[in-house]
Order: sequence, then structure tokens, then C-alpha cells
Amino acid sequence: MKYLLSMLLISAIMVSCIQPSDPDDVGTITGSYTIVAKIQVPGYAQDLIVKDSLVLMAQGEGGLQVFNISDPENPLAMSSLLTGLRGYSKKIDYSGNGVYLAAGGFGVNVIDISDPVRPIDIDANLTSISPAMNFCIKDNILFTATSERGFKAADISNVMFPDAGGQVGTPGYCQSLKSSSDGNYMYVAVGEMGLAIYDISQVEDAYTTSAALRIGWVDLPGYCNDITVDETNNKVYAACGTLGLQVVDITDKENPEHIASYDPGGYAKEILYSNGLVYMTTETRGLKVFSVVDPMNPLLSGSVETKYAMGIDIKGNYIYIADEDEGLVVIRKD
Repeated sequence: MKYLLSMLLISAIMVSCIQPSDPDDVGTITGSYTIVAKIQVPGYAQDLIVKDSLVLMAQGEGGLQVFNISDPENPLAMSSLLTGLRGYSKKIDYSGNGVYLAAGGFGVNVIDISDPVRPIDIDANLTSISPAMNFCIKDNILFTATSERGFKAADISNVMFPDAGGQVGTPGYCQSLKSSSDGNYMYVAVGEMGLAIYDISQVEDAYTTSAALRIGWVDLPGYCNDITVDETNNKVYAACGTLGLQVVDITDKENPEHIASYDPGGYAKEILYSNGLVYMTTETRGLKVFSVVDPMNPLLSGSVETKYAMGIDIKGNYIYIADEDEGLVVIRKD
């Protein structure tokens, strides 16, 4: 009983610490962007993802934070979950009502958000998936980047009973991964080794990952932390640490070609592509936006200064940033 009361008190304190701050208190902005909301959080915001009218945030030692963004310019903190979670929550993804938090050497935390007001920790058997760095979900398979171990699959068809499957080795340190829309290819950010491409067309489930075949690889400047894919134009855009944005032509997947670079300063962390634009977080340099209408000549088209930009997601005309110092930052594309 004393333990329960203590945890309720901690939760109340955490929620009370979540306060909106003045969105006008901003640094330099270039291009057609406006910061419309900021909400500080108890932890250190590391990553986020939009799910319908929710923002789900991984906030380091603070675990999971859930926001309602029915009105994007007035986001509301709905709930949080720390009890039962292991490690430091670095990255986040979801499938259905299951939320997955990458916690490094502590593996993967699994949360049921059937009721987003009362998220529930699931005592899952995914501690063996470590060090958990980032995710890609394809059908009912959770692929987890596991650094020097490559990437590992898990069956998540039943959110209450996820089941770890096979492992695939990669060159370098696997940091992030994205699957093609047809499910035939996996593009993998492999740290100092650049970009690797796998044929996963014969991978039927989480237990047949041995069928994954590396077919292409290209070295890139810097440390490849994250990637985003423009399948229409056969391009991969990579966030490569101190060397910024790198562009790869994947028309020939067996011989991917590095074709362009742009270093805007800061440390390139996470990256998204949407409608001819690339959005990249750069820690102390905030958000950078590039026009890639001509992928061989990316142009810096906008920037929004935040204190320590980490994770990013986009929905409609709004960009959501997980900022380690400022919490949730909402930016409107004007």
C-alpha cells in the first residue's frame, strides 16, 4: 500500500511539472515556420511519434509521455508511465495499441495504450533485444537496431506476448533502419560504415531472418545515425552527425551511390522526407529544412532554432520536435 501511494505521488508530481512555456521565447527562425507551442516535460525528451491525435514521447529516465494534439497549437499532457519500465527511453515506435521504447542495454519496453489515459507496462520478454537503438515495424514484425549486433526481429502480432526471433548481422554499428513500402528491402544506417541495403523479400516472419541478404553498401562521410527514404525518386537521405546531410542514389540497389552532401552545422540526429523537403534535427542547431527537388544539390530552405533538437515527426502542417531541454516543441508550416 505504501509503495502504491508513493508511485501515485510521483506520478502526480511528474504531471504537475509538465507546463507550457511561451512559444514566442524562441531563437532564430528562417523560412515559413512558426513555433506555436512548447511544453516542458519531467524527463529529457529523446524521440516522439504521432499516432492519430496523440504524440507519444520517449523522455529518457522519464519513460513514456502522452500528449493530446487534437488542437496542435494547444497540446495537452494526457498521461505518463515510468513504473515498470527499464533503462533510458531513447526511441519510440508503435503498432496498433502497442508502444515500443528502445532502452539500450535494457532492451525493449512494451506498453499497451488501448487507453491512452492509463498506459500499461507489459512484462514482455524483449530484454534480449539489446542494445536497443531504434525500430522499424513491418507488418507484425518489430525490427530493432541493436548496434554492433546488427538488427533483431520480434513477432508483435499479439501485443501482450511479443516474441523475440532471429538476428541479422550488419557491418558497423546498426543505428536505424527503414523498410521499403513493398516490404522487399531494408535500408540500414550502420554508423561509421554508412548505408547498407538488405533484400528481405524472403523473410516471412520474425523467425526466418536468416533469409535476409545484404545486397548493397556505401560508405558515407561522418557517422550515419538515421535515414529516410524517397522511394519515388530512389533516394536515401542520411543524418550523419558532424557532417550533416548525405544523399544516396539507390536506383541500383546493389551499387548505391553517394551523390551529395550538406553540412548545416550542429550534429545531425534524426531525419524525415516529405514532399520534396528533408527535415533534420541537429541537436544544438535545432531543426534544418532542405529542398531536395534537385537531390544532387540540396538547398537549406529553412531553420528553427531550439535548444537541443532530437526526435521529429510531421502531421499535416505541423512539425513536432522532441527537444532534450525544451520538451515538446510544435512548429507550424506557414
